[in-house]
Amino acid sequence: MSSSPTSTDLFFEQAGLDRNRVQTLVDDSLGGADDGELFLE
Repeated sequence: MSSSPTSTDLFFEQAGLDRNRVQTLVDDSLGGADDGELFLE
């Protein structure tokens, strides 16, 4: 039985993204924003 890929596998590993770098970018981008300014698609 094969296991399903996790969101980490799909988002970070397959795309070649560094999880800590992405976290830093998101934190910096959203710093000072309120919930009404957040839109994710």
